[in-house]
Amino acid sequence: MEAGAPENMAAFEGIMARLEEVVRRLEAGEATLAESLELYQEAQALSRQAQALLERAEAVLTADVGDGEAEGP
Repeated sequence: MEAGAPENMAAFEGIMARLEEVVRRLEAGEATLAESLELYQEAQALSRQAQALLERAEAVLTADVGDGEAEGP
């Protein structure tokens, strides 16, 4: 497993928890227009952060699979 994987998992889980909270607030419709815009922008930033973590994890998995294939049976 890649060094930093537990930290990345914790970061991803934290990002997703905050994103869920932001979405709940937006769906509730109780925020002002200005607050809604700020929440939307935060959600976009969180989404980009989560996507970057997922892409890094995918790269690690792809590299691990590639290394395993190179070793053979």
